[in-house]
Amino acid sequence: MRRGFVKLHRYAGLALGLCLSLIGLTGSLLVFDHALDEALTPALRTTGNSTEANLQSIVTAAIAAAPKDSQLIRLDLARQPGSPHVVRLRGAGPRHPLLEVSVDPGTAAVLAGDTGKIVVGVFGIGLLFFCFSGLYLSWPRRGRWRQFFSIEHRRG
Repeated sequence: MRRGFVKLHRYAGLALGLCLSLIGLTGSLLVFDHALDEALTPALRTTGNSTEANLQSIVTAAIAAAPKDSQLIRLDLARQPGSPHVVRLRGAGPRHPLLEVSVDPGTAAVLAGDTGKIVVGVFGIGLLFFCFSGLYLSWPRRGRWRQFFSIEHRRG
């Protein structure tokens, strides 16, 4: 049964590691943050109404959706028809987290999408499981501590 767990740990760990590496590498794509956000998250697309909500209602809606005592940092206006306004806020917490809230320019409704957060969270929990299971699987049996910490030369 141990052999089966070792194989499961190896291949599932490699798969999760590959996924998390891909997430890390694509972090460099943040240069195209808003364009990619709009293309990949249908919930952020707006109807492109010709009537525009005033900027005060846009900011008020974003602040209402953010944690209490968040402060406005910046307002990025919609880049093109169908794009949302993006309101950037700084939280009032001890670490002052940054937050972006997308708001429909026509209705001042807050737009949201949580798919990415959920996927990365599931991968993170899976990787945490494999860290602990790897520790368990590599833990030396009684009397084998010396062998566990020794380096064996000429071995694959």
